[in-house]
Amino acid sequence: MPQRPLPPLKALRAFEATARLLSLTKAANELCVTEPAVSQQVKQLETYLRRPLFIRRARSLELTPAGELLLPVLSDSLDRISELTTSIRNGTVRQTLRVQMTPHLSARWVLPRLGRFIAQLPHIELATRHSYEQVDYIKPEVDIALAWDDHTWRKAKAEPLMHLGYLPMCSPKLLKKGLDPIDLLKGNTLLQERDTTLWADWLKAADLPAPEFRKTVVFDNYDVTVSAAVQAQGIAMLMYPMFTDLIERGDLVLPFGTATYVPITLYLLYPESSLARDEVRLFRDWITQEVAADERLKALER
Repeated sequence: MPQRPLPPLKALRAFEATARLLSLTKAANELCVTEPAVSQQVKQLETYLRRPLFIRRARSLELTPAGELLLPVLSDSLDRISELTTSIRNGTVRQTLRVQMTPHLSARWVLPRLGRFIAQLPHIELATRHSYEQVDYIKPEVDIALAWDDHTWRKAKAEPLMHLGYLPMCSPKLLKKGLDPIDLLKGNTLLQERDTTLWADWLKAADLPAPEFRKTVVFDNYDVTVSAAVQAQGIAMLMYPMFTDLIERGDLVLPFGTATYVPITLYLLYPESSLARDEVRLFRDWITQEVAADERLKALER
C-alpha cells in the first residue's frame, strides 16, 4: 500500500485547536505547549498546504475558506480517534455507525427490523440521522445513507437497494360503486407532497387526461400525507408496497390497482473506501439481506 500523503500530525493538531478556539493562547494552554510553538506548527501546515488557513488581525483570528474546509473534517477525525482509543483503553470497544435516512423509511421499514440488527451485530452502535437533505461530503456527518436519489450524496458509490412504485391510495370511505377513474379523481381532493410531479407522472403513465380536481392539498412531510389519506382527506400518491399493512387492515385501498405506477428506487450510498471499515460493510450486508427477505418488495419487481 502506498504511503499516505499526510501533513505533520503535530501541525494538524495545533491547527485544529487554534481553529476551534480561534486563539493561539487558548490552543497553547489546551495542548500544554508555548504559544510560539503553536504558531510555528500552524505556519508549518500552511507551508505544506501552500495557502493560508487564518486571516490574522491585530487581536483576532479568522478562518480562510481553506481553513473552514479543513476544520470540520479534522475535528471529526480527532474526535473519533479519541473515542475509539478511549474505548480500547477501557476495554469497552463498540463501533458506531452513523446512518442517514428519511423519517418515514426509518419508521415504516427499518425500525421493525431493528431488533434483528441488534441481535446480529451487538457490537455496532447505530446512530441514525433523519433528514431529506443531501449528505454533505465536505462535512461528513454520516457513514452510510439510504436515499431515494442516487445523487443525494455526491462522490459516493450508489447501490440500488429496493424498487417501489408510487400509485394512488385512499381510504375506502371515499370509494363509490360504479365510479370510473376520472370521475373518482374529479370528486375528491388530491393530496401531494411539495415539489413533486407524481400525479402528473402517474396520469401520463395511466394514459389518463388530467382532471380538474375539487381541491389540491400540498404537504411538506410524507408521513402527514399518509395520515391525511388514512383519514379520508383525499387521494394520495404513496409508495407501494410499503403500506401493505394499512391495506390489509382496511385503512387504505388501491382504487386503480397496481398495474400503473411511477417507479422509485432506494439507494444505499457510501464512499467506496469506507467498505474497509467492518461496521459499514456489515451494515451493508445486513440491510441487503433484509431487503432480499422481504417478500412484499417483489410485488413490483421489474
